[in-house]
This record gives sequence, C-alpha cells and structure tokens, in this order.
Amino acid sequence: SRGYAWLALNYTGSSGLGRGYRSALFGGWGVLDRDDAGEAVAYLAGCGRAGIYGESAGGYNVLCSLAWLLGGTFAGGLCVSGVGDVAALAAESHKMESHYMGVQLRLASKADSEKDALFRACSPLFHADRITAPMLLCPLPRAGRSSVSSRAAPGAVAMSI
Repeated sequence: SRGYAWLALNYTGSSGLGRGYRSALFGGWGVLDRDDAGEAVAYLAGCGRAGIYGESAGGYNVLCSLAWLLGGTFAGGLCVSGVGDVAALAAESHKMESHYMGVQLRLASKADSEKDALFRACSPLFHADRITAPMLLCPLPRAGRSSVSSRAAPGAVAMSI
C-alpha cells in the first residue's frame, strides 16, 4: 500500500560467489533459477503480489516462472528478448556462446533424440498454454537477431492489447 520494492536475486549459478555456486546451475538451467525466483517472492511478498522481469536469459526465467510455477506465484511478467525456444537458441548462438546450451543442460552424453526431447520439455514456447498471468513480451533484436523464436507454438494463446 506504500509503493513497491525491487528485488535483484543472485540466482543459483550467478557469478561472483565461487565456482561451486556458479556450476550448481549446470544441468538445472531454467529450473533452479526459476525456483529461486518463486521461493524469494513467496517468502518476501507472498504469492500473487509481485511481478517478474528479465532480459535474455532473465526473460527465459520470466517465461519459465510463469509457465511452471504454481498459478498465482507472480501477478504478471515482463519478458524482454527472452528465450522461448531453447533449440533455436542452441542452433543460432554466436561463436562465443556456441557451447552454452551443452553446458547448461549437460548435453554431451545425450543422444540427438534425447536432446530434442529435452529442448522441447524446457522451452516455454511449447508450454505457453500454462501461462495464466498477464505478460508483456518485448522482443528486441540484437545484432540483427532475437532470441525469441518466431515459430508458432501449438495451441491457442490469446493476445490482448
């Protein structure tokens, strides 16, 4: 009732807190960081009283949080250039990040069919029907490309302006 607060989390996997903390995210990207956001807001503000914002990988966290956390955890979200399709990110990444998905999802030992199933399972694009909170998507192309996939997801998703 007296304004708002801003919380900036050091999600599991954040840098600057030691190698163990940084590598804890490997194999759990999109799950551990998503759960960190949900637990923090439930503890500090109570479910349904906070929004979530993120850009790029943080936008992926917004999409994952709204799709997979219990309904009502967040009142809404703002996703700026978030990753909607993990397979597209893996295929379109520039040289510096070309092995990023392999590390984050521990893909080295997986067969191609396992990789495809994992990419689909952890891509919010294919689970958009689970998002019930209001959300604003702001794709901002960087260097001529955007990490938000332009492919259509199965199922109906309503857009209100």
